[in-house]
Amino acid sequence: MKRSIDTAEAVLDGLGQDNEAVHEMKGLREAGSGQFEGESLDTIDEEQAKEAGYDSYDEYEDDKRKTDEDEWSWLANAHYYADQSGYAEGADKVQERMTDAIEKIAAKQNEEGGGNVLVVSHGMSINVMLADMTDKYEGDSLENASVTKIHYQNGDMEVESIGDTSYLEEGKE
Repeated sequence: MKRSIDTAEAVLDGLGQDNEAVHEMKGLREAGSGQFEGESLDTIDEEQAKEAGYDSYDEYEDDKRKTDEDEWSWLANAHYYADQSGYAEGADKVQERMTDAIEKIAAKQNEEGGGNVLVVSHGMSINVMLADMTDKYEGDSLENASVTKIHYQNGDMEVESIGDTSYLEEGKE
């Protein structure tokens, strides 16, 4: 979570709000990949398939992936199915804890009078959460430092925008 804290502090500093406290929430951590932790997605596909008892990743995916399963949920579940360590998380677990964390943050802010809240998390977890949360999300990988806006009102969350990086271009000008 160090990267998330560093990012939050850099954003607050850039906004001139470096006096704001940064709070760490375990529910916003990256999706747990178990024994595949720290490896790139490109390098672990075949390793996952072999751990799960398949000859190839394609065979593994054809057999295990549900027909209605989005790409990000499949990636989280592929780690989960193949993991022998017992530490990988399935997509349902990631979606549940991320949504739980966002709802807690939103409810607390609502109790304090409302307003904007900066929430920083990790790519795989954000992608898995969005895939479950809205039909607006088409599954494209989010850029690092992109902004997704979620509006919370009366217990309901609505995704307003996904993966906006326009501020980066504006900052270059």
